[in-house]
Amino acid sequence: MTLEFEDWAIEVYISSAWVSLKDDVCQEPGPRWSRGVMDNGPMDRVGATTTLRFELRNDAFNSSGLAGRYSPGHTNALSGFTTGIPCRLWFKLDGRKFYKFYGLIEPNGITPTAGIYGERRTKVSVQNFMAQAANHEMNLTTRALNKRIDEAVPLIVANMVVQPLATSYGTGNDTFPTVFDATGVGGSAAGEFAKLAMSEFGMIYDIGDESGGETLKVEGRNTRSNVSNTQLPLSGSESGLFVLPDDGYFLLADGGGLLLPETQEANFDNVMLTDSMRVSYGKHQANRIRGITPVRKVDAAATTVLYSLPSAIQLTAGTSLTVRGTYRDPNGGASYVNAVTTSMTNAYAAYANEDETGANLTANLTVTPNYGTSEVEFILTPTANMWVTQLDAIGKGIYLYDPLSIIYEDATAQSAGVFQITFDMAYQDDPNKTDAFANYTLGVEKTPNVTVDRCPMMANVSSMNMYGFLLLEPGTRAHFKEDQTGIDGDYFINGYEAEMFSGRYVIFSPVLKSASTSSFAVWDTSEWDNSAWGFPD
Repeated sequence: MTLEFEDWAIEVYISSAWVSLKDDVCQEPGPRWSRGVMDNGPMDRVGATTTLRFELRNDAFNSSGLAGRYSPGHTNALSGFTTGIPCRLWFKLDGRKFYKFYGLIEPNGITPTAGIYGERRTKVSVQNFMAQAANHEMNLTTRALNKRIDEAVPLIVANMVVQPLATSYGTGNDTFPTVFDATGVGGSAAGEFAKLAMSEFGMIYDIGDESGGETLKVEGRNTRSNVSNTQLPLSGSESGLFVLPDDGYFLLADGGGLLLPETQEANFDNVMLTDSMRVSYGKHQANRIRGITPVRKVDAAATTVLYSLPSAIQLTAGTSLTVRGTYRDPNGGASYVNAVTTSMTNAYAAYANEDETGANLTANLTVTPNYGTSEVEFILTPTANMWVTQLDAIGKGIYLYDPLSIIYEDATAQSAGVFQITFDMAYQDDPNKTDAFANYTLGVEKTPNVTVDRCPMMANVSSMNMYGFLLLEPGTRAHFKEDQTGIDGDYFINGYEAEMFSGRYVIFSPVLKSASTSSFAVWDTSEWDNSAWGFPD
C-alpha cells in the first residue's frame, strides 16, 4: 500500500504573506533537510545547525512562465525573493498540517545557475534557529544568579536579534549559583546553550510543530524519564466509524461518517531501508572520563580596575565615539575575567593634549557606560576637542582559573586501549556533582554499546510510517526492531534527516538514542541518592 499526503508546500514570507513555491520546486533532487541533535553520544546535547535545501525551476516553463523568476536582480525576478526571509515546509494529512521546517534563507542561500540553456535552476538553502544561535555573539551579557537551565535559556534568547517562533522549556534539576560568568568575548548563544546543557546534563534543540514549524525545546536531565512511547493516529482510511446504539453511524453534514479517534503505539518492525541503515558498536565507548568544574574567585569589594584605556583617544567636539574593552586580571593568572555588573563604576579624564598637558577638559566629556559580564562599552560624547587619557571600569572581578578535573576510569575496560571523553561543567560549582556525572557516564560507556545512527524508513507505506514521519520530532520516543542487526527496543529520536522525491514521497531517517534502562548506570546507592540527581535507579 502506498499512501500520499493530502498536500504539501514550501512557502516564503514576502510582503506580510506566505507565498507558495510548490509548483516550481524540482522533484529530482527533491527537498532535503535535517533537524535536532544529529548524534547520540553522551556529549551530544544541543541541536545542530541544520538546513533545508531545495531547487526551483528558473526557466520559462515554471509556473509564472518567466525565465529568471528566481534570479534576484533579474527583470522577471519575484519581488521580495531574497536572502533573510522566512521559509517553511509543511505536509497535510487527515486535515492536519504539520510544519516540518522553518528558518531564514541564509546569506548566499540563493544561487541561480547561469546560462540560457541547460538546467536553469535556482538552489535555495534555509537555516534553522540553531544557526542563528551559532552566529549570534552574546552582547554585553550580565551575570545572572541562581538560575536553572529553563530560566537561563530565555535570557540567552532575549539577547538574540532573531527569536524562535515558540518555546517549550522543561524544568531543570540544578540551580546554578551563577551563569554567564564564563562567557568570553565573542561567545555565541549556541556556546551558552552547550554550557548549560552539559552543566545540567540536559538537552536544547528545536523541533517542528503544528503551529509554525519552530519550537525551541529545553530538557532537564530527568525530562525523558517521564516520556512514554508516542501514540500515533490511524489514518482516515484505516480508522473505524463511530457506531450508534442502534448499529447505525453518526453522519456528518457532507454525508460521511464520524471517524473514531483511534491510535497505535509507534512501533517500527523491520520496515527500515536497510541498505542505508547505520548501526555502530562501541562508537562512543569511553573508559576514562574527565569532568571539569571551573574554579572561580570573586573580589570582595567593587574596587578593582578591570579595564583601563591602553592609550589616549582623540575626540572632536560634537562627535560621539563608542568603544569597547575587555576585562583583564590586574594580577594576571586568570583564564577568564568577568565582572559583577551591578556594582560597576567608571573613572575618566580628558585634556587638551595627549600628554595630559594644557586645559583639563574632563567636564566637557560625557561618558555613558554599558557593562557586560566580559566587556564594557563606553559611549564618549565631547563638547570640545580633546584627548581622553583615562577611561577605567571599576568593580568586582570574577576570575576563572585552571579548572578542577574529576577523573574516573576503569582499568579492566582499558585492556583494549584507553578511550577518553572530557566534558566541561561550566556552571556547576559543586565538584561532587561533576564527580557524579563522570561516574555515571563511565558506567554507561565503559563497555561497547550498540547505537543506531541512522534508521531510514519510507513514510508512504502505512499510517504508522506516515504519522511517524509527521509526529516523531526530536525528543519523542518509539519502538524500533530490525532482525539482522538485533535492534529491538525503545529509542528516543535525537534528530532526523529527511528527503522528498517524485514530488510526493518522503524518506525519513531518525538518529536514535536508547531509552532502555540498561543504558543507564546503576549507582552505588550507599553513596548517591539517584533520585536527587534525576537519573533512573
